[in-house]
Amino acid sequence: MKKLILLLFPLLVLIPLKTSAQSEIPLMVSQCELNGIDYQRSVVFVVKFQEAIQSNDKVKVASFVEYPLRVNTSISNGKKYKITSKYITNKEQLIKNYDAVFTKALRVKILQQDSKDIFCNYQGAMIADGGVWFMEQNKEMRVIAVNI
Repeated sequence: MKKLILLLFPLLVLIPLKTSAQSEIPLMVSQCELNGIDYQRSVVFVVKFQEAIQSNDKVKVASFVEYPLRVNTSISNGKKYKITSKYITNKEQLIKNYDAVFTKALRVKILQQDSKDIFCNYQGAMIADGGVWFMEQNKEMRVIAVNI
């Protein structure tokens, strides 16, 4: 038995040990990757989108959107929620309706969002407590839905 241990010991040196710096992949990264969403590209997208929101550049924000953009509004009567959807068909329409789509409350949530805290599932990636959904469209990340 001692001979076997002595023979195997040098092999153990070749096996890399996991260090604290090599911690497990965060859940959000694996969620994104499992759903075919590039996490790193998503983080870059969120940062750039936040910059456009911060500067209140309606034209730039509109350039991050895939059209038609689905805009969902939920209305509560205290007991039930009613969700209505409308579609913004082009940049011009979004710019004209910018404040109704990207409400002040939604813009605040977007700006408070940690760009690395992205939720992903089979429908896409989400930030701002579900306020903005995005995914890759034609090889670029694009906003696909807004929930207000």
